[in-house]
Order: sequence, then C-alpha cells, then structure tokens
Amino acid sequence: MTSSPPDARTKLVLVALTIGAFAIGLDTFVIIGALDVISRDLTISTGAAGWIISIYAICYAVFAPLNAWMFKTMSRRNVQILSVSIFIVGNLVCAIAPNFIILAAGRVVSAYGAAMFTPAATALATELLLPARKGIALSLIFGGMTVSQVAGVPATSWIADAIGWRYAFVLVVIAGLLALLIFTPMMSGIRANAPEHGKGLTSKEFPKIIYGVLSVTLFVSSPNSSSIPTSASSSPVLCLPGSRCSRPRSLLMDSEP
Repeated sequence: MTSSPPDARTKLVLVALTIGAFAIGLDTFVIIGALDVISRDLTISTGAAGWIISIYAICYAVFAPLNAWMFKTMSRRNVQILSVSIFIVGNLVCAIAPNFIILAAGRVVSAYGAAMFTPAATALATELLLPARKGIALSLIFGGMTVSQVAGVPATSWIADAIGWRYAFVLVVIAGLLALLIFTPMMSGIRANAPEHGKGLTSKEFPKIIYGVLSVTLFVSSPNSSSIPTSASSSPVLCLPGSRCSRPRSLLMDSEP
C-alpha cells in the first residue's frame, strides 16, 4: 500500500521550512568566516569577536527548552511565523550594529527566534505528511541545515571579505524573508488550533526536565560568563573549577601591542 503524494500547498510549506532551516544553519556559522573582519571594524580583538559565537550557542541552548514550554499551546503555524519574524529582526540588528554590545544583542534575538523555529518546524513537517513520508520531511529540514554549512559558510566568508561582514547578515535576512514570504500565504490551509498533547505537558507548570536541561547548560557556560569582553583590551578568561583563572596564550599574543 503506497501513500499518496503531498499536495502543492504542503510541498510549498515544506520548501519554506527547508529554506528557513537553511537560514538558521547559515546564521549559526555566519560569524566564523568573518571574525577577523568584525574585529577590525569594531576595534576589538579576535578573541572578543569569538564571543559572538558563544553567546549565540548558549542562548540557543537556553531558549530551546524554554520556548518549547512557553509556546506549546500556540498553533504550529503561528509559532513558525513568529519565530522567523524574530529571527529576521535579530539579524537586521546584527547587520547595522555599531558596536560589540549591539551585535551581541542582535545575536541573542536571532538565537531566540532560531530556538523557537527548529523544534516547531520538525513537528509541523511530520504533521503535514503521512507516517510513511515523515522521514522525508525531517530529511528536508535537517538537509537544509547541512547545505547551509557546506555552501553557505564559504559564501558568507567570501561576502565578508569582499564587500563587508554586514552583508553576510543581509544574506541571512534575505533567506529568512524568502521563507516567510512563501510560508505565510500557504499557512492559511494549516489548522490554527493548538496541537494536541494528550495527557502530556498540558499544564502551565514548569516541567522538571527543563530545569535539568537549563541547569546543565548554565553549569557548562557559567565558568566563562563573567569574562565577556566589551573592548579590544579585554579578552576571555578561562576559569576552570578548582584552578586559577588565566588568559589563553594565543589571546595574550593578540592583545599585545
């Protein structure tokens, strides 16, 4: 017994989700190839610029379980539209950021949107297709993230060197807008009511599992939380439990005149 193929509307929604996943993956690594350019433009050290990557990763890890709990009663389609919109705003802030603080704030906002998008996108994709085709839906979304690493990261690195690192964030914004423009009109055919959770986490009580996830995340990231730099003269300090704090030798060399 073969399953029927998805209709045109469902295909377009899956395309939009794949493009959105591509934009999320692109945003995750967009900083890597532009660290030197960003450090020169904002007059901070390369080590300080590297904190932009850590800030995004930590915020994503914290926001993902929180968003899953906060927006569990909201319909999938509304979560998708809201998450992509927040993601676009965050990257626009990064594109026009005049200093490190504003750039870091933009990364926090974009991480919030990304952490909201990914779990809801995978859930929505599996809801749109029959059980026999759920694997295809998931492969499209995670394939979008993989392609962003293979093709998108070199592209953003080239853009950062050729015309400026701000245009690398503009590329991420364009990808997000494209997903939003395809996604929004197609969502009229998706049910607006909140997904059914059976007898699972339906109450507003904060789940204990999220406490555990957040505790682990904050424990891993807390040793370095007090060393986020704001200028070229300050660089990350490694403070391991039970040992003295010290600056990495490579960063000390970078900070020397």
